[in-house]
Amino acid sequence: MNDRPSEDRRPEPQLGPSRDQLLVQRYVDGELRPAESQSLEQRLLQEPSLVRELERIVQARGPFRSSAEEPVPLGADFADRVFSHLLYPAEPKEACAVSEEAGALAASTSGEHESFRLERSLRVWTLVAASLLLLLGAFALFSGGERRPGTMMADDGPAQRSRVLRELDARARALDARAGEALAPQGLAPQGR
Repeated sequence: MNDRPSEDRRPEPQLGPSRDQLLVQRYVDGELRPAESQSLEQRLLQEPSLVRELERIVQARGPFRSSAEEPVPLGADFADRVFSHLLYPAEPKEACAVSEEAGALAASTSGEHESFRLERSLRVWTLVAASLLLLLGAFALFSGGERRPGTMMADDGPAQRSRVLRELDARARALDARAGEALAPQGLAPQGR
């Protein structure tokens, strides 16, 4: 089936780091046992590709080195300071200063929270409005069988439409007459058609 020798095949692309890359990473992180570290150090003397990988990892790690790796001087009285804060709460004056700072911080960021609240309430009201429109549309769709007098439908014939128009015209005249009667005593008679 395959006439080509196995030497001509290209290697499959590798997804993720190789075992050697992971081993070097664990070495840099200090996660290897002493025997594994010695074995890797021997391989580093013999394999330049591992040395390049080690240099690449150390160089990439440089800017992201955490401050936790560096010792922090705590001072001789560190334990005393911690216990004094735990045993003796802060004076009210100190507590007020902290709360004033917290209030200033809250006031400076309150605009962000207000815009978030506004955005959230707009989203809620949009959903409420959409739900009401959907409900009204469904009501109009399913209550179409019961027609009120004076309404026309698209599928009405010409006779039905003219009857509805005459009915609406009669109602309009009746309203004009009532308006004229109501406004006549005040001297404001509506103009006729």
